[in-house]
Amino acid sequence: MKKGGFKLVAFGTVMPSIFNSKAEGAAICAKRIYNSMERVVELDRLLTKKTVDVPHEAEKQFQNLMMEVSCLVWAQALLGIVYDFVKAKGEGDVNIPFNIPQL
Repeated sequence: MKKGGFKLVAFGTVMPSIFNSKAEGAAICAKRIYNSMERVVELDRLLTKKTVDVPHEAEKQFQNLMMEVSCLVWAQALLGIVYDFVKAKGEGDVNIPFNIPQL
């Protein structure tokens, strides 16, 4: 389990495959958005504050994570357009004077 600014992520593998037999054993990650909250807990008969990560309800999970997926799809499409443009310019008479990394 890893934690970022607003998401928890768990890494794993698909067993058995829910998509197709070729995906069996494929690496996946499951993301959930969360909110950190302070809770008062009893520890060795003393009350102490503890910060816990509480996942948001399903509707908010869906809204926020679908927005992230949409942004990633658009970013991938735009990056593809840029690479196509660079490739077309590089194949013509123009030499690109620097290396453009493939992300």
